[in-house]
Amino acid sequence: MSGGVRKIIVNQTADEVTALAQDDLRLQVAKNVKKPNRLPESNLVWRTLPITRQITVTWSSVYGINWISGEVPQPGFGLRLSGVWKQVQQGGSFELGPQAAWSSTREDTFLDRYFLVRNRYHEPVKVVIGIERAMGWDPIYVDPVPLQPGDAEDEVHG
Repeated sequence: MSGGVRKIIVNQTADEVTALAQDDLRLQVAKNVKKPNRLPESNLVWRTLPITRQITVTWSSVYGINWISGEVPQPGFGLRLSGVWKQVQQGGSFELGPQAAWSSTREDTFLDRYFLVRNRYHEPVKVVIGIERAMGWDPIYVDPVPLQPGDAEDEVHG
């Protein structure tokens, strides 16, 4: 997958900004993730921005994976990552090894728009998908379904 920058611009009138500011509203941005045979979904707020006349949101199209064990935190609580980020490519395959580190594999995903993740760690994990930023990664999605040891699953970013 080639890296690049995506951008959206949101415009409001002065009256709209005034009305929204009275209720102390902010723009919350989440990114969708799509998996085979499922509708796109999101479960993390990626950005929260103040309401202004023009809001520009940009993000990298370079994606990575990480993981957590245990439960997905409730809204408002931080996400405690268990591993180190690994950059992924569409059509690639990656496994979480016994030492809790991601590595690339040659396993075929059969779906070139997706990437495959396999868990070879000794306990169930929840896969975290993120986007690259200048100084690291921003989590954008946590798969709520644990990936059991030995299991593999196709993921995609949207």
